[in-house]
Amino acid sequence: MGAPRPLRVAVLIDHRPNHPGEVGGLAGTWEQVSRAAAGREDLDLTLFFLGDRTCSERPAPNLGRVLIRPALGTERIPFLSSIPTHTDLAPVHPGLLHRLRGFDLIHTTEAFYAFARTGLWASRLRRVPLVNSIQTDIIAWARIYTPGILSRILPPGAARWLLGRYRLLERQERSMERKLGRYMRACSAVLISHERDLKRLRRLAPRTPSYFLRRGIDLGRFNPGRRDRELLSERFGVPRQGSLILFVGRLDQVKGVMLAARVVKTLLEQGLDVHFLAVGNGAQREEVAALLGERATLTGNLPHQELGWIYASADLLLFPSEAEVWPNVVAEARACGLPVL
Repeated sequence: MGAPRPLRVAVLIDHRPNHPGEVGGLAGTWEQVSRAAAGREDLDLTLFFLGDRTCSERPAPNLGRVLIRPALGTERIPFLSSIPTHTDLAPVHPGLLHRLRGFDLIHTTEAFYAFARTGLWASRLRRVPLVNSIQTDIIAWARIYTPGILSRILPPGAARWLLGRYRLLERQERSMERKLGRYMRACSAVLISHERDLKRLRRLAPRTPSYFLRRGIDLGRFNPGRRDRELLSERFGVPRQGSLILFVGRLDQVKGVMLAARVVKTLLEQGLDVHFLAVGNGAQREEVAALLGERATLTGNLPHQELGWIYASADLLLFPSEAEVWPNVVAEARACGLPVL
């Protein structure tokens, strides 16, 4: 008898892949998973990402990487063009549906947009199991961004009425929860990262099996022994003395960077010797710089392999995001011995 055929798994990631200078996130997590899976004889893994054009490659004999051009990308809709992470609003993506032939299992990473709906259609048409993982609280994202979107497309009075008397955010949340429940009930299993998501799953889809999504940490890269405050000073001009408060992630409303910056501002006003180091880019970069001036160092995006020694060299990580499930940033910082608030 020959060797058994490897399990063919498609993972649908409703993000563009990370650029070389970007850190972590949903796309980064699955890129790390694919690197760990390279060379396995029992698994053939293909990652599907959004992309500017449709193309594919095979980074390893058992790994596939496919970019799919959105059918109805949010970047093409004027009042949605400023959101930090774009998606595909099409009801189904025909090109992706065609490419999902021949897989033994389909894994989706959200439940609301074109990739998730196409994965559900492929699962039903080809009678293969569908698994979903919850790594981003999209309902919370919608709650945060909806008021800003309304302010761009409606007169102020109409937006206030919808958000106030009409209670649009509450209605939106209930509607999204119903959609999430229907999707999870169609899955063979759901992978979760937080106790909060387990409670929601048990309420919306009590019969769907759930498992915790384990994400390993490279302890050679993320450990306290990599502390090097002198190198931080040489590379980025960070002061050698005083307490260093770190923020890692997109500099925007969802990640809560301005809350972190205001905390640092308050500490400075109380006479404490602190400095703010922010790794990442985003729409609120200039606001952070204006608030903290020379007391802030903004590095922009850095490659993921750079983060270990930066975590280890800081004194505190501030991570006030309102929409994270179980961020890699927190796990990596803790592995480096860095307190997290």
